[in-house]
Amino acid sequence: MKAQKQIVRRSFPSGHNLPSTLNKVTCRVLSGRGILNLDELDLSLSKLFTNDKFSDIYKAADIIIEVVESNGKILIVGDYDADGATSTALGLLALSSMGIEQIDHLIPNRFDLGYGLSPELVEIAHELYQPDLILTVDNGITSVNAVERAKEIGIKVVITDHHLPGNILPAADALVNPCLEGNAFESNNLAGVGVVFYLLGAIRERLKKKGWFAKKSLEVPKLVAFIDLVALGTVADLVSLDQNNRRMVQAGLRLIRSGKGNIGIRALLSQAGRNLTTLSAEDLAYSVAPQLNAAGRMSNMSLGIECLLATDEVTSMSRARKLFELNNQRKLVERNMQDEAIQIVEEIVNHQKEQGLPDGFCLYKDDWHEGVVGIVASRIKEIFHRPAVIFAKGKDGVLKGSARSIKGLHIRDVLAEIANENPTLIFRFGGHAMAAGLSLSATKITEFSELFSSIVSKQMNESLLQETIITDGNLDAADFDLALAKELSEISPWGQGFPAPTFDGVFDIIRSRVVGIRHVSLLLGMPDSTQQVEAIAFNAFEESWWVEKSKAKLVFRLTVNHYRERESLQLNILHGTLIN
Repeated sequence: MKAQKQIVRRSFPSGHNLPSTLNKVTCRVLSGRGILNLDELDLSLSKLFTNDKFSDIYKAADIIIEVVESNGKILIVGDYDADGATSTALGLLALSSMGIEQIDHLIPNRFDLGYGLSPELVEIAHELYQPDLILTVDNGITSVNAVERAKEIGIKVVITDHHLPGNILPAADALVNPCLEGNAFESNNLAGVGVVFYLLGAIRERLKKKGWFAKKSLEVPKLVAFIDLVALGTVADLVSLDQNNRRMVQAGLRLIRSGKGNIGIRALLSQAGRNLTTLSAEDLAYSVAPQLNAAGRMSNMSLGIECLLATDEVTSMSRARKLFELNNQRKLVERNMQDEAIQIVEEIVNHQKEQGLPDGFCLYKDDWHEGVVGIVASRIKEIFHRPAVIFAKGKDGVLKGSARSIKGLHIRDVLAEIANENPTLIFRFGGHAMAAGLSLSATKITEFSELFSSIVSKQMNESLLQETIITDGNLDAADFDLALAKELSEISPWGQGFPAPTFDGVFDIIRSRVVGIRHVSLLLGMPDSTQQVEAIAFNAFEESWWVEKSKAKLVFRLTVNHYRERESLQLNILHGTLIN
């Protein structure tokens, strides 16, 4: 029983000041996203927001420089996802380019220590590295006890993070986070890697004023040389692509397309069979990021970071191949877990009979893989349009859970309310409005599930349960044009918060055939027109709408298909409904 989807067309302002050289459809798409002037399409890096309003950023820079000048050791503590990996690699590479040598990194193993800076990780860091300063990237804003332990040992802590803070802030030497109350930085949409990028800019600025580079006979490094790492981490973490983030992503894509930049990213793109010259933000999100994430999900993120730190093609390709293989393993595990989770949901629905789908799902099997719970939670949420928490067994009887939510239901706030009602139920939790993680005792799963269902049901209403697909309307026959598809692709980067142009319309299904096991290739005809267009529907094998000689209401994107040095228009079908 999949959730029914309602197609809603986006509203558009009555006027705009966009140039007449742009296609009318492009102008319609842009105005629907609030882009009304040519200046708002300016993605030059010179217009990036500055550090001036970023609270604690210069304080953090001064603390780090003080440790460097006293020949102290810095340890970067990162996260085991793509944002954490790019943040860690960016910190190591950029600080090294500034002539800072006493620097190392440590990533907690997902299966042993869990997410972020913890007291246990502080002990390990102290034993193995004896750091004078711990610099967290993409984590740490809720690490109250860990920071306290570091202070007891005599380790300074600078936290850089972009996650929402808890009620109590850690007593770190500096907190750099755009989401902190009172921070006047113009955007709170930075990914963890974006926060690190800004801190590095502040460090470079301070070192330059001190004459550091002149004393060491070093050129002042250009941080734009590492902007591809920022682009990858930003897109991978699904933060909103406001104009500031789009500037960094666009610059990163431009660097990668030039054949320069991070050699590890190029190796990962090669493994995925992606063409550098036609590279898009979606390629980073769906081809590169999953390979990096596979290291943290199936093994240890150190392999992903080592790939990003590689300095020659042989090494980078060797590490990229290992990541590619890990990602294939992840796909198999994910598919099995997803099928089992769907089966459990169907059993729940059958048991409830006329009540239909519950307002949320809390699912667990004792043989599920801890590293894949987040992906499966996302899949269940997408299929049934309900918030979902998927649990797997961790160490010592602790369950590790990953939660995903639908628009309008703040999942971290749900977990916070559960913690308020029963303070002993959840060991740790944290996250965003749409995604969160938590851990609890295996003996508490039933209690948690009941409380989760109760709180979600109180906050749920019919409007939230109705899944909508927002489109940019229909297209005239003349709009099915390769030139328009290319123009729309050049407006990129599209992504979270700045969605790619999506249209809807009724088509005749002239021909359909399965390709690549799960995908469907189609030839479509337009009613009241002799025009035909090729289309592809990914992962649509189990759908029922692609019946030949039928009509279907389709939601689609215009894309440019590159095949044997030939370009052609192709529709990417996102959703279909049979209408006869």
